Amino acid sequence: YEEGKKRRKPNYSSVDLSEVEWEDRDDVLRNAMVNRKTGKFSMEVKKTVDKGKRVLVMTNDYYYTDIKGTPFSLGVALSRGHGKYFFRGNVTVEEGLHDLEHPDVSLADEWSYCNTDLHPEHRQMTQLEAIKRYLSGKEPLLQCK
Repeated sequence: YEEGKKRRKPNYSSVDLSEVEWEDRDDVLRNAMVNRKTGKFSMEVKKTVDKGKRVLVMTNDYYYTDIKGTPFSLGVALSRGHGKYFFRGNVTVEEGLHDLEHPDVSLADEWSYCNTDLHPEHRQMTQLEAIKRYLSGKEPLLQCK
């Protein structure tokens, strides 16, 4: 940790909730999880988008419970309305790739869809570029989920 700054962990296998979400309301969620309670909590959160140029205000629903037989708790955060709408489609790969070009469509930038670390020629690719090349069949060595 640097002076007063929190360091982002490379993965969240074991993390204090205060390092992931900042609460405006007296650590209600954190205290419930530390005290191994089971329940639901909703909170307004702010997330930066467009490389930090804009702030998105949204409500997250948090579900939490203790993990029996361990000293750990599990918490899941879902954006309000998550799962309310879903798409089903029978589209070609080309149509799906075309949809990724739409300005109102974006990928969650903190998620990894393709492993670009395996081959040196893939290391400079963005996740979106890797997905497009993988789905188009142009990069058979890419591993994507």
